[in-house]
Amino acid sequence: MKISKQKEENMKEYKTLRVSPEDEAECIQEMETFGWKLEDSREIYNESEELVGVHGKETVYGGGLLGGFMQGFTGSSGKQQVTVQTRTNVVHFLSMRFSRDQSSKNYPEIARLEQEFYETPEGLMRYVYEPEPPKRRTIVSVILIVVFAIALVATIAESMPENMILASSLLLAAAILFLILSWVFYVVIKRKQGEKNRAIRAHNETIGDAKERRCEEILRRHEVLIKEDNVQ
Repeated sequence: MKISKQKEENMKEYKTLRVSPEDEAECIQEMETFGWKLEDSREIYNESEELVGVHGKETVYGGGLLGGFMQGFTGSSGKQQVTVQTRTNVVHFLSMRFSRDQSSKNYPEIARLEQEFYETPEGLMRYVYEPEPPKRRTIVSVILIVVFAIALVATIAESMPENMILASSLLLAAAILFLILSWVFYVVIKRKQGEKNRAIRAHNETIGDAKERRCEEILRRHEVLIKEDNVQ
């Protein structure tokens, strides 16, 4: 939602909002809460075509004497057909112009409370990154385990020297250990990050609840101030 705002010499301020049509009623109600009055509303609708891609395909002439003649005559097996794909982009919104009197006694307090109502709460924390499962390392480990297991079986079956059997066994054990450690590290890190995110979520919810209570107080205070201005 884009907002443009200007002040004029007649002690009124004006605000223009771009709102989707389905949010019209909610927008008017919210603006009236803060003392704004709707002066003008215009519907903007525009469609434009965008080129997405061009695809070509060859149409074969067919068999028989005619087809063979046409292929020999043209030097190709058919004619090229081009298909153009387009996409329709739609711009649809309401341009709504509101005004509010600045000469009222309670205007400074109303404007301050409105700004506070829309401010982002301070102290919100970002969630930490949670690792993805080690899929690639698992695939690599499984392949290595299979290869080294086959090599170990082959060395034992062919009665190769003990150092060859030992080397194959160590390689197989290393691949298995690599697979186990990959998942152990993943589980440990995911658990730690999950605990941090749960703490962050609880922290943000606490701030959000406090913000919600404060917004309720602001709305009640706004209602009182606007009623006082209307009485005057």
